[in-house]
Amino acid sequence: MKNLFCFLAIVAFLLVSCDKKETRQTVTEENTAENVSEIKAATLPETAAALNGTWIAKDYLDNVKKLRTIYGNPKFRTTMLGMSFLKDSLATGSSLLYGFGQHEVTSVWPVYWNTTTGRFEYDNKQATGDNPPGDFVLTLKDDKLLELQFTKTAKKELYWKADLETELNSLFAGSYTDKATGKTVTFTPDGKVQGLPGFVQYYVQYDPEAEEAVPFDAIFMSAKSTDEAGKPFHFKIKDNTLTLYAVDEHEVEKYIEYTYSIGKEAFVLEKK
Repeated sequence: MKNLFCFLAIVAFLLVSCDKKETRQTVTEENTAENVSEIKAATLPETAAALNGTWIAKDYLDNVKKLRTIYGNPKFRTTMLGMSFLKDSLATGSSLLYGFGQHEVTSVWPVYWNTTTGRFEYDNKQATGDNPPGDFVLTLKDDKLLELQFTKTAKKELYWKADLETELNSLFAGSYTDKATGKTVTFTPDGKVQGLPGFVQYYVQYDPEAEEAVPFDAIFMSAKSTDEAGKPFHFKIKDNTLTLYAVDEHEVEKYIEYTYSIGKEAFVLEKK
């Protein structure tokens, strides 16, 4: 998980202009229909600026919101969980698409600016990068929705312009009442938590292969702003109730291998 976060952090640092909105718009069926007007970027720099940033598989984000689970939502119909682009590189007309899965960068595909179609397409003449499943074209459906279409199979995939960590944090963002104490507990989209004794920061597990991963939905909370993994809690969201359970650790091999199980209720929080 940290490998992927590190990669995305580097990409974010290099980006000159990246949309940082914390809440994403609602995409209706009409937005994704074939009759949607495509963005007609008049120039290569405009297209490069529009593509700049990170794009996440739309069906993955939709399932997270609908099912309110992450560990149980590893399935997405797209080739990748997401992809990233660098504007300055795109602006040269020859660049790379960085694709990633839940654990790490999975593919680096060369793309070029087709002056005839006014789109970025797979560059099969460039030796740099990996080979995708087939030739493809990238089409902006609007400023937040990107379509990747493989030309031979006509398969189309939709990606939403978003910060993955912020999107997952949106499951928790808001103010709650702790049923045990009556006090207010607040989770913010940027990973901060207030009102839970001993904790100030959280992040949501989405990488089942990470070194610190537990085999179920989990949120890790820390006593201070830190890069450390933090203390894991299993979470369950039903209606307006967020329940956090302790995670019990069982040592299999001393200091080397552990198994985990869901323990007792630690916090029951009712959303205001």
